[in-house]
Amino acid sequence: MRSTLMSFPPSEKVPLMLDHGGWIPSADHSVPHDVPLANYQLYLDLTREYMERK
Repeated sequence: MRSTLMSFPPSEKVPLMLDHGGWIPSADHSVPHDVPLANYQLYLDLTREYMERK
């Protein structure tokens, strides 16, 4: 299933991974210094909003 799941677009695979406990929202390493704070805050807000719907 893992290799098949990787070919799905994020809009399809994230709900599947959430349902099966396979997604922890986070940056791969650290957020680059040149990412605007507003962009990172939007990421956090959208992630929280999505998680609350589950």
